[in-house]
Amino acid sequence: MKTHRLTIDVPYVARAVPKGARNPRHVLYREQVALDLRIVSAADLPVAARAKDLPGAGPREVTWHGNDGDLWLPLRVGADAGDLPAEQAFAALGSGASTLGFHRNPFLQTGQEPVYADRFSKAEPYDPKKVRLFLHDERERTLANVSRLAADFLLCGDGRILRRSTGPWWQVTSTTGIVLKNGGFDLPASRVFQVFGGLRLEDARRFREIRYPEGAAQTSGSLEILDPASFPDLDARETALLIADPVYAGWFRDSGRELGGEADVAARLLVRRMAELRGCDEEAFLQDRTGMPWPQGVEPPPVEELAAVVAGMRAYFDLFMGAYRKGNPLVEHRTCRQRFDQAMGGCLARWDLFEAPRMPDPEAVPDLPAPEGPRP
Repeated sequence: MKTHRLTIDVPYVARAVPKGARNPRHVLYREQVALDLRIVSAADLPVAARAKDLPGAGPREVTWHGNDGDLWLPLRVGADAGDLPAEQAFAALGSGASTLGFHRNPFLQTGQEPVYADRFSKAEPYDPKKVRLFLHDERERTLANVSRLAADFLLCGDGRILRRSTGPWWQVTSTTGIVLKNGGFDLPASRVFQVFGGLRLEDARRFREIRYPEGAAQTSGSLEILDPASFPDLDARETALLIADPVYAGWFRDSGRELGGEADVAARLLVRRMAELRGCDEEAFLQDRTGMPWPQGVEPPPVEELAAVVAGMRAYFDLFMGAYRKGNPLVEHRTCRQRFDQAMGGCLARWDLFEAPRMPDPEAVPDLPAPEGPRP
C-alpha cells in the first residue's frame, strides 16, 4: 500500500500551573505528528452514488466515490467551486489554517474543544522547565483521534484529496415530505427532522406515514445507487446521539446531587457514558456547546453501547425523575420526563420503530463453527 507522509502540528490542552503563575489554568501545547495518507488511483475510486436535483443551497448534484467499503467525497475549494488540490490542502494542514478550502480543518477539532487558528499560532511544544505544576492533559486522547481521523483521508493519484463521507440522507419533514440531503463529512444532527441513510428511503416513507399521516409523502431529489456496499450504516448512531443530549445529562447530574444515594451513583455513571459517546469527559460534555463542533476522529461507539445509553436514560427517568421538575415550579408545570418525551418524541419513535429492532440480540446464541479434530 502506497502512502504519503505528512507532518503536522497537533494542538492539545493541558491543565497546569506555568512558572510565574499561582493558579492552575488551561494551557495549549502542540506536538508534531507524522500522518501517512493512503494513495489510491482514480481507477480505485469508482462512482458509488449520484445525487441530483438536491433542494436548497449548495451544489445541485453530488457524486460519491466508493473505496474500502465506504463513500468518499473530494475536498472542495468552495461551495460551487472545483476540487481542492492536494498541495493546497497539505499547506493548510502544515500551517494550522482554520480551513481546508471550503471546509473546516478537522485536525484543529480533535480535542474536546476546537482550537482556532489564532490560538494555534501561539501554542508551543510542552517544556517541563516552563511548568511549575502539571495536573493532566488530553494529549493521549487527542493524538488517538488524530490517528483515526487521518485514516478518513485519501490522496488520489490525480492530485485530489478525498475524505470519508457520511453519504446522502433522506430527511423526513412534516410539510415538504422527504428531502434528499448531502451529509458531507458530518452526521446531520437535526432534532426537528428525522433522517435516514441513503439506502433507507422506504423506511423514511414508512416513518413519515406513521409520524405525519396527513398528506402525500412527496420526495425531493433523486439518488442513483451504483454500489450499495459502500454506504455506511450510521442511523442508529445518529439517533442515539441526538437522544443523549447534554441538556438531559445536566438534569441527571442535578437530580442525582439533590436526591443523593442510589440516584447520585446512577446519574454519575449515566452522564459519563453519555459523554463517552461523544469522546468527551463530563465537564466538556456538559458545557454550552452552541456553535461548537464535537471532537473529530472519535472512535465510533458499538451499537450495544448506544442501545444501553438510550435504555439507561429512560430507566433513570422512570426510577428517579417521575415527578422531578427543574426550574421555577410556578413557571414550569411539566415534569422533566414530560419535557423529554415531548422534545425527543420524533427521535424516540424513530428509535423504537426503526433502530431498536435492528440491534443485535444480546440473548442470541452465537452460531459457532464445528470444532476441528478430536472432540473431548
